[in-house]
Amino acid sequence: PRSTLFPYTTLFRSDSKPIQVSVLPEDIPYGLRIADDGMNLERNPLEMTVLLLILEEIVKEKRITQIAADLNVQGLKTRSGSSWSASAVFELMPRLIEMGPALLKSPEWLERRPGTGAPN
Repeated sequence: PRSTLFPYTTLFRSDSKPIQVSVLPEDIPYGLRIADDGMNLERNPLEMTVLLLILEEIVKEKRITQIAADLNVQGLKTRSGSSWSASAVFELMPRLIEMGPALLKSPEWLERRPGTGAPN
C-alpha cells in the first residue's frame, strides 16, 4: 500500500526508463526532471523549451490565451499530457519569475533573441 507521507510514483524519462521516486511529480519544479541517479534534478529539455516559448511570447505581449493556443498548435502538452489552457500557462508564471534571470542569460534565449547578448 502507498504511504500518505511518502507516496511513491513511477516516472518515465524520455528514454522510457522507469524511475520510482518518493515525491509527487507536481512537486518537481517545472523545467526539471529526476536525474538518472535518482537523487538529483536536472534540466528537462522539453519543459525548458516550453518555458522559453512562453517567455518569448510574453515579451511579444501576447495574451495568455494566445500563448496556450500557440503551444497547442505546436503539439506541445502539459506535464500531465493535457492540452495547454490559459490557466495552465498562468500557473507557470511563478516558475517563470523564479527562472527568468537564468532564462534570459541562457544560450537558448540568446539564440532566440539575436542582438540581446551581453554588452561589451
